[in-house]
Parts: sequence; C-alpha cells; structure tokens
Amino acid sequence: MEKFTECLADIIKRAYQFTRKRKIEGLPVLENDLDANKLAQKDIFEFGIRLAADGVNSEYIEKILSNMIEQEKDEKIIRLKKMQKEAVLCIRDGITAYLLLNRLMSYITDDENNDVLALLEDTDFFVLL
Repeated sequence: MEKFTECLADIIKRAYQFTRKRKIEGLPVLENDLDANKLAQKDIFEFGIRLAADGVNSEYIEKILSNMIEQEKDEKIIRLKKMQKEAVLCIRDGITAYLLLNRLMSYITDDENNDVLALLEDTDFFVLL
C-alpha cells in the first residue's frame, strides 16, 4: 500500500484515540501524548493539539494552521494537512467520535477508500464507519 494511504489511516487512528481520551480525561491531558519529534517539525496535528491543550480557541487554531498549510505546494500533502487541521478542530470542540470519523473520511478519495479501510479494519471504531 502506498505510504500516503498509511498516513491518512494513521491520522484517523490518532485522532480517534485523542477524541476518546479528551472525552474521558479532558483537553489539557492530551499534551502528554504529543510526539515531541513531530511537534518540533511543526506537524499540523501535533502543533494544533498543543494549541488546543493550551486553551487556544478554535478560531485562532484554524487561522494559525491554515497559514501553515498555505506554505505547502504538494496537493496530496495539502489534503493531508487539511485533514489533520479538521481533526484538531473536532477534538478541540469535543465532537463525537462518529462525527469525527465521518468528517475525516470525507477527505479520502474513492481510489484510496479501500486501502484506508483495510488499514483501519483492526481498530475498535471500525463499526462506526
């Protein structure tokens, strides 16, 4: 399977885990699960979750992450980063896991769908899709 498809599935899995943890333990505790290397590289998801955990409101997070995404040139990477931004905003705003998964799956093209679903088969949320 293509590396890009794996990235798409990984962000869905990670976002789902963060959504569940946020519901049980709250937003600030998510900072403990950030990947320091990705955070240092200004990964959209990690950076956005850091902002959310610090109490930054969704409007500011959306603007900051959008500005970061605008610097990217590759269309696939732009789509992945937009998906990451969507995940951050969903987590920040406390939407349900079902809505999160549906919103993130809307970024998956028909050509990628089967590969992404195959990568998600062993997860506990597969029944929500």
